[in-house]
Amino acid sequence: MEEIKQYLIDFQKREFKTFDRELKVKFTKEFITSIIGARRVGKTYFLFNLINKIKDRKKVLYLDFDLPEFLDFDGKDLKKLVNLHLQLFGKLEYIFLDEIQNLKNWQKGLRGIYEEKKYFIFITGSSSKLLSKELATQLRGRTITYTLFPLSLREIFSIKKLPFPEGLISTSELNKILFEFNQYLEFGGYPQIFKERDLKDQIVRDYKDLVLFRDIVERYQVKNIYVIKRFFEYLISSFAKEISVDKFYNFLKSQNISLSKKTLYNYLEYFESSLFFHFLRVFRIKERVKKVYLNDIVFGNKESGRKLENLVFIELKKKEEKIYYFKNNFECDFVIPQKKAIQVVWELTDENKKREIKGLITAMKYFKIKKGIILTYNQEKQIKENGYKIEVIPVWKWLLSKYPI
Repeated sequence: MEEIKQYLIDFQKREFKTFDRELKVKFTKEFITSIIGARRVGKTYFLFNLINKIKDRKKVLYLDFDLPEFLDFDGKDLKKLVNLHLQLFGKLEYIFLDEIQNLKNWQKGLRGIYEEKKYFIFITGSSSKLLSKELATQLRGRTITYTLFPLSLREIFSIKKLPFPEGLISTSELNKILFEFNQYLEFGGYPQIFKERDLKDQIVRDYKDLVLFRDIVERYQVKNIYVIKRFFEYLISSFAKEISVDKFYNFLKSQNISLSKKTLYNYLEYFESSLFFHFLRVFRIKERVKKVYLNDIVFGNKESGRKLENLVFIELKKKEEKIYYFKNNFECDFVIPQKKAIQVVWELTDENKKREIKGLITAMKYFKIKKGIILTYNQEKQIKENGYKIEVIPVWKWLLSKYPI
């Protein structure tokens, strides 16, 4: 306990260089505020930014359960840490509990603190499945959950204090925008990579190993390391495309590897729970037909068109809309029923124009949507086809707009 006591004292003197994120949360004592997100998307610094806005640091208790000081700490005893803070500093109003899923029995101790309704309580976690499961049972009705994603293009422009384009754009302004957008396509939005671009390859490699072995293999006690590693690599290489468990299963059979399809579907759940991958279901076809997207495009390959599509998916995902892709004789990348139909392509050309427009209009007809959108790298125009209006917009412009949907 002496180590924890010193930790609390040291925290009072710590300084944090932070910046505002687009995610906005409400301070409330009526609910526990839960911030979930993949590893290293900036959850800790999101909390630090909230703490920076609190004038009296003595009112703040911050605990990072990724640290060795809490390795053997039992969550049932969280109240002891609250009392220790009060004994040291005499006041407390804000409690921030970082990576709380690392603490055994955390929900029991947290529930006891919450029931007093004395504090603003914030918790973070890196597993959607773990936190969702616990929040839905032990803490039912006591939480409000927010998801933090990597930095958006808007956030990067804000951090760099770059002007947002308005009205007519000069060639010089466009060149600057496209330079920043090209950088975003290459380096993505993970804060650590944003700050240390020269270390991108090493950070990406280390991060993938951390997700695979700590968040999946260790957490779910996976025994077949070879298979899950190959499956992990298959999903990454398939980003912004349909995945086929049957195809991967047949590949394993060709390698004389015996593993059930049920196990592979379990692996998919593990991957999704890490928040490294997201899966998109096709509309009104059996559940198992899905496309896979990455939490950040920095983990994908060099295929620019698929990176554009992945960026659009993540932006839509932030809005927590019910998103699908539509597949008939033609395909539409994203549909939000009765609201939006969106097609994403690097460039509209004579070769692909008919296919892309046909897929979009087919979805628009099905969902009775009057206006469709085609997002490209840097084309902008209006198309009228069979009575339907289609806006062709650069992805960078769509991402930088205040209301991109």
